[in-house]
Amino acid sequence: MKKKLTIQQRLILPIILLGVVALISNALSVFGIQNVNSNAANIVDRYMVGLETLQNIRHTTTNIHKLALSHIVAADYSTMITVVAQIKEEEKVLEAYLEEYEDYVKEEEEEVYARLLENYESFRHALVYLVCASADSKTQEAYACANGDVASFGSAMAGDIDELYAAVSERTADARQRLSFVYIVSLIIAVASVASCLVLVLVTIRIIQKYVITPIKGTVDTLQESSKK
Repeated sequence: MKKKLTIQQRLILPIILLGVVALISNALSVFGIQNVNSNAANIVDRYMVGLETLQNIRHTTTNIHKLALSHIVAADYSTMITVVAQIKEEEKVLEAYLEEYEDYVKEEEEEVYARLLENYESFRHALVYLVCASADSKTQEAYACANGDVASFGSAMAGDIDELYAAVSERTADARQRLSFVYIVSLIIAVASVASCLVLVLVTIRIIQKYVITPIKGTVDTLQESSKK
């Protein structure tokens, strides 16, 4: 009885270990998938969207500056009014982008973001002066403002955007490195789990061969010899 129980234990132990390894590997696989998805979603939903928003801020600022120049060269008041309306619409779009980007600002970037907002306010006030000078047929003053304050504050905004863009790009690179690390770890765990399961299967087959099939085969051979005798 004791020998039978020992054989049972030897047979059951690899099967139990196989189940445990399969359970642990599945749990680790689920964790790895969640980790990969989390890192990927963070890259797409936060960093990539943040970079796109900064590009939109840059592009809209350039459009406003071009519209201001169009106002100076406008030949009649009807065209000037249309250009002013377009500038106002672009300013609304720009302000929406600036407000949207606030959700992506880290603590260490708050100073740069605040400076960007201040430069935008100065940029907007300079535009008002430019439009007023242009509407009053003060073309030289309007051009001086366009090449002076408007261009200066626009360049300052571009510098702030570049600084924020560099910070987000660095965080994106770090997130991609973490994603690669998580992927490699998950791959190693999967390979180790497959190898462990394979070893346990081979051990189980060997135990069955040694303690079940071989004794049964020996008994059958003995019975056959006895039967012949």
